[in-house]
Amino acid sequence: ISYLTVSLIVIYVPKIRTQNRMFADILPFIYQWIVVLAILFLWVILTFAMDVPGCPKGYIGPGGIADDGDHRDCTGGAALYIDKKLWGTDHIYQTPTCQPVYLTGAYDPEGTLGALNSIVLTYLGFQSGRIIKYFPNTHKGRVVRWWIWSAVCGIIALGLCGGTQNGGAIPVNKNLWSLSFILTTGCFAFFLLGAFYCLIDIKQWWAGWPFIWMGMNSIIVYIGSEVLQNYFPFSFKTNGEHSMTLFTNLLGVSCWMLIAWYLYYIGVFVRL
Repeated sequence: ISYLTVSLIVIYVPKIRTQNRMFADILPFIYQWIVVLAILFLWVILTFAMDVPGCPKGYIGPGGIADDGDHRDCTGGAALYIDKKLWGTDHIYQTPTCQPVYLTGAYDPEGTLGALNSIVLTYLGFQSGRIIKYFPNTHKGRVVRWWIWSAVCGIIALGLCGGTQNGGAIPVNKNLWSLSFILTTGCFAFFLLGAFYCLIDIKQWWAGWPFIWMGMNSIIVYIGSEVLQNYFPFSFKTNGEHSMTLFTNLLGVSCWMLIAWYLYYIGVFVRL
């Protein structure tokens, strides 16, 4: 949905002519940005202004036993309500990650409302590629622009979440695809793109490993991680703490990285 929507925006929303070279990646596409910002504004309005029966207006908490159980059926607030109205409870993801912690019901972490912000994040990714196209002869110009975008996204995200892990006006929340989450993701993506571009393309200090191993056998890594995700050493049960969840995920990634390296070493590649 995100790629389709962004493709339609890029193809059918008209550009404007401008002689400004410094902002050649932004000004000609101002109408596209208006559409994208309208989608973002729609997410904000639906999330914080929609009346959800039995829930406080603007509630974006986990529901269940959180808040002393006062909002048991309000998981995700408007996000869950919209999905129930559009698709019905039986067609919503039944075992969300918040369920074992907060004893919630069904909730789709990639639902209809979250798709709006996913579109915005996808367009930010398209913007990073547009910088490459419109500044073909300047390494510095590309890197500086990527890092400016990183700083802008990061500052806004920091303000929205208050610099906290779970607080602020709009917390960083993957299950909601919250505004602060997509801006935090965009911040790190722009920064890392610039950093890797410097290391690999400009200085040529690094050939891209271990990511090149994973990329050459991405199908095996993806299918294998789905099939074996509940087996040690690819994962193990934790007490729900963020630090332990991070550790088990890092362990799983490391295992698949070693497998990808071995397949790369022996010359085995699976592709469609």
